[in-house]
Amino acid sequence: SGWAPLQAATIYDNIVLGGVAPPFVVAYFYTFPYFVHLFYPFVVLLSNPELRGRIRDIRPQAT
Repeated sequence: SGWAPLQAATIYDNIVLGGVAPPFVVAYFYTFPYFVHLFYPFVVLLSNPELRGRIRDIRPQAT
């Protein structure tokens, strides 16, 4: 059963990352539990200042 998360993570990397992730990056991911892969795109989005600003603009302003 330990192979399924690895397989799912590989499919996820191929789809989301376009299969272009360097091997060391993939190996780095595999040192974490599989669920980290689900949060990785959000980490990338939140670490982008421009997108963070857009998200802040979309949120309703407190009055």
